Amino acid sequence: MSRKLQLELALQAGATAEIKNGRVIITIDTEITKRDLWDTQIEMWLTKKDDIKTISSGYLRVVKNKLKFNIWK
Repeated sequence: MSRKLQLELALQAGATAEIKNGRVIITIDTEITKRDLWDTQIEMWLTKKDDIKTISSGYLRVVKNKLKFNIWK
C-alpha cells in the first residue's frame, strides 16, 4: 500500500524556489527578507495527500548564516 505525503513550504517575499536535478533550490535575497533576529524564515507543513490534518509543522530560519529548525506540532 502506497502512502503519499505532501511537504508544503511557505517562502517570504524575496525568496524563490526552483527544482534542479531532483533538488529544491531556494534563493533568498536577504535585503528583502531580513528581520531583526533572522535573515529568512521558511514555514513548513507535512500532510497526508487529500487530508486536511497536518502531521507536523515547523519553521526553518537562517540566523547568522546557520540553519535553525523549530517544530510547532
